Amino acid sequence: MPARIEILFNKFIAGTCTQQEYQELMDLLQENQHEETVRHMLAQVYQSTARSLKSVTYVDNQGLLQTGTNEEVAAEPGIIRPMRHRYRRLAIAAAAMLVLSAGGWWFFRNQQALPSVAQVPANAVHKITQRGEMKYLLLPDSTQVWLNVASTLDFPESFSGEKREVYLSGEAFFDVKHAEDHPFLIHTGNVITKVLGTAFNIKAYPGQPDVVVSVKRGKVEVSKNDKVMATLTVGQEVKVPTAVQEAVVGNTKESMVAAWTTGRLSYTSRPVQDILDDLERNYNVSIELADSTLGAEIFTTSFRRDIGVEEALDIICKATDTKLSKENGIYIINKK
Repeated sequence: MPARIEILFNKFIAGTCTQQEYQELMDLLQENQHEETVRHMLAQVYQSTARSLKSVTYVDNQGLLQTGTNEEVAAEPGIIRPMRHRYRRLAIAAAAMLVLSAGGWWFFRNQQALPSVAQVPANAVHKITQRGEMKYLLLPDSTQVWLNVASTLDFPESFSGEKREVYLSGEAFFDVKHAEDHPFLIHTGNVITKVLGTAFNIKAYPGQPDVVVSVKRGKVEVSKNDKVMATLTVGQEVKVPTAVQEAVVGNTKESMVAAWTTGRLSYTSRPVQDILDDLERNYNVSIELADSTLGAEIFTTSFRRDIGVEEALDIICKATDTKLSKENGIYIINKK
């Protein structure tokens, strides 16, 4: 078991970890989620965190979020016990890692579904990028993949059978090797993108309100819960909300599809919070909105990634009539 995880988790339980240390902990948990010792540590630590609260929120032994009294919690075997209210949101996020490692489903922040570990073959190759890191991958069938920051991709050591299936959490640009008799399927939670041979981008970060698929070349079929949402061609994209069974198809500039692979960050009609989350991943920083209502504002912008986080935030602040400050290494955006 990596000692760093144990140190960070103990700080997390004590309520002394910084926001950057919390993010590091989440990344390490995700990277080591299959380790039995890590799962055992998480379970033991959670079971030792019972608090004297009249009403609590907890995760039961089925991985479901429940509410009840301390007496009810104490009587329920296998419950992951609650923390103080201040850290309950963080505890739920950590519990998501625990449930995910056990092969279950977990819904958090806007009901975003993470890919189930049970779907991924046991011998799958697991590739991960940290915040601020990108990777180029060549899959067994010669499909090329550019994996964006804070993302994971699982794929088999070799493709066999009628389908080529991979599992994505985060964002990636695919240039799929054409094989007419062997369709290529990308699983992002309950959304599946099916292609034969084409180039396209998928953005499906945990917590993101929708899965966005944009086509640069060829044709793509996007379905959700086994229902076809859209069939896209060059210059089209679809936004499939995670919370409802619907989709919005629109047009996009071909040159802007996967612009991040050329060092450009581009956002078209995206919520401000969505953009800030992306900047956190790209620059490995922490950004907070002093007024949460600002996060729902829709914004369009584009800039070079190498301008740095402060100039990027300055662009957003000028356009949204807000101001930027920094406290204890955390960037804070507030109304003027």
